[in-house]
Amino acid sequence: MTNIQHKALDLLNCSQFITIVSITEDGYPRACAVAKLANRDWTVYVATGTSGNKVRQFMQNPRASISCFKIGGSVTLIGTVQLVEDRAEKAAMWQDWLFNHFPQGVDDPEYTLLKFTPHEGTFCIGEDFATEKI
Repeated sequence: MTNIQHKALDLLNCSQFITIVSITEDGYPRACAVAKLANRDWTVYVATGTSGNKVRQFMQNPRASISCFKIGGSVTLIGTVQLVEDRAEKAAMWQDWLFNHFPQGVDDPEYTLLKFTPHEGTFCIGEDFATEKI
């Protein structure tokens, strides 16, 4: 991993909120600010409602982008999203605040876990800028 990637991963690790971009049925990008549940290295997990736009759009086109920002740095990643079906993985990402949105917990039919896997990142950290494969 390059030096800028280490710094960019630190920024991603500290980010509670990210922007995730899906592609609409009409081919337009649709950005949505969401709470990040977790990331494992560059792989990012977020929760969303099963009947919402994101699920429908990612089922039709898994291409996606996420970004996060803090003063002095930004990370933009492009890759793909998959809907996590495995209950154990969904349970591992569960956080108690999600009961506000999914009152039945992990087994709530509206609870969908999205897993974003990037293949490229653009990083602007301080004076450094790079676009690199991940």
